[in-house]
Amino acid sequence: MIETVKEGQAYVFADVRVGYFNKTYLQCAQSSTISPCIEESKISEAILLEAEKRRPKETESEELVGRILTADISNLYVCVNCNGRIPAEDDSDPEMVKCTSCGQMMLVSFLSATLSANFLLGDVQGEKKGRYCSPSAPLKALFAEHLPRNTTLNRMSQN
Repeated sequence: MIETVKEGQAYVFADVRVGYFNKTYLQCAQSSTISPCIEESKISEAILLEAEKRRPKETESEELVGRILTADISNLYVCVNCNGRIPAEDDSDPEMVKCTSCGQMMLVSFLSATLSANFLLGDVQGEKKGRYCSPSAPLKALFAEHLPRNTTLNRMSQN
């Protein structure tokens, strides 16, 4: 094993696997090894071209001015067992929910929630501009000034 990791140095990880529980992490076993790369590897031109093709494109954004004509808002809980999505019921406030993927019953207070919305936007004359999807972070920022501090997404969906 190595004692310190140096910036700019490449390392070889052997006998490790990627795990997922609330975030991505590397899981090692007793047989796992981490060693510095000693010789420089030559990367072929074909691999570099393929990597360039798969590089994410720069995002473009534009400022939209208009009215929200329709909004379809969905609140989903995330299962702690399988990371499956559990739809939150609009008409009830359950203490427990059942995951539709793995069948486990869970306390809602321990689940993280995601809030998303699909909007149909129109200009000031009511002409449709298009349909847009918004994930949790922008929605939370949009409604932050109307909510008490430290409001969770679970509480946001109830307000």
